[in-house]
Amino acid sequence: MKSSRRCTGGILYIYSRKNLQIKEGVEITESTETDIEINTSDVSITTNRLSFMPPEFDEPTARHYYADKLANYKEVLLSKEVAAFTGYCPRTVTSWVNEKKLRAIILPERYIVPKEYLINFLVSDYYNKSIIKKSQKHFTVLWEIYNISKTGKR
Repeated sequence: MKSSRRCTGGILYIYSRKNLQIKEGVEITESTETDIEINTSDVSITTNRLSFMPPEFDEPTARHYYADKLANYKEVLLSKEVAAFTGYCPRTVTSWVNEKKLRAIILPERYIVPKEYLINFLVSDYYNKSIIKKSQKHFTVLWEIYNISKTGKR
């Protein structure tokens, strides 16, 4: 299917030459035969499919989850290690640091991120709500945290 994407005011418009099949539960309005509008607060778009966000985010559960996952890491991580952990590219991690979204220690020609700073970033509203196009790893972790918070099993 050939398509293009454009985002305006929180609405993502997908233009398609064929009918697009959408999973149940997403409210879609057709503005023409080939346009569909999807509210991006309920849905995030990945390369080949629509990914549905968990309905809620539990910060204490997330802190515990990330602390467990980072237990075997060194106390400070390089930006490429942060990239591998989050599923985003190193350039994205660098932009988070430059935009002061992720706190880091700046050394000549590299950034290092203490685990505590990384956990604070990973449970922040910016990381979990403001990033519209999430990495597959980020999306999977959000669902794991949601399932843990609902079942109580760690």
